[in-house]
Amino acid sequence: NQGEVGRTEELLVERKARSDGMVLGRTRRAKAVVVEGTEDDIGHYVTARLTRTTGPTFVAERENAPQRAGRAAPRIDAADRA
Repeated sequence: NQGEVGRTEELLVERKARSDGMVLGRTRRAKAVVVEGTEDDIGHYVTARLTRTTGPTFVAERENAPQRAGRAAPRIDAADRA
C-alpha cells in the first residue's frame, strides 16, 4: 500500500471512523480510507489525496465537498484550475 500514497482517489463514505471528526470510506478498488468528515458525509462521494498508510488502511486529506452517491465527482481539467 505504501506505493499508493500520494494518489488522489474518489471515496464513498460509509461510516464514522474511530477518531473524532473523521469518517471511513472506500475507494473504487475497495481500499479503506480515513478522511476528515462528519456523519452528513455518509453515503456521499468525496475526493481525497492519500497521505499515509497504517497497513490496510489509508489516511487522506480531503480535496472537495461531498457529492451524492450515484453521481461521480466532477472532473476538473488543468485549464479550469487556472
